[in-house]
Amino acid sequence: MFLNLLLLAGCGLLLLGIINIWWGEEEGQAAGHKPPPGLELPRMASLRGQEPIQAFSLVMDKNLFSPDRRGEEDAKPTKGQASIEGSKLMGIIIIGVDKAALISEPARTGRRSYLVVRQGERWGNYQVVEVTIQGVVLQGKEGRKTLDFPE
Repeated sequence: MFLNLLLLAGCGLLLLGIINIWWGEEEGQAAGHKPPPGLELPRMASLRGQEPIQAFSLVMDKNLFSPDRRGEEDAKPTKGQASIEGSKLMGIIIIGVDKAALISEPARTGRRSYLVVRQGERWGNYQVVEVTIQGVVLQGKEGRKTLDFPE
């Protein structure tokens, strides 16, 4: 019985010590510890902003990480293209089941424009049938055509 009372008193003292350490801090210092004279501790600004939650309504409405989100390019129809002449395959992107191709098109101003087409999308008068590491297979009115990397 005496041993039980001694253990209970030890647990109580331990609990008081923990409480003193956790909640007994003053200005960022542990209880009983003071900085050396002349040394000032830096104060840190709050990490959380003071803006109300309504300030982030646009971010909540247009969640960047939503699986249903589509870019603005997907919403705009592509302009009709008569042929793939002059277009060059610049790169292939394969992440899991998502496959896309980076294609360079000649522009009227003499500069080239670049676009990303995904497997299953329409590109001008063509349907992107397949994207592989060798090239892009397109289905058009003239039949299937393959756009390969330039030599």
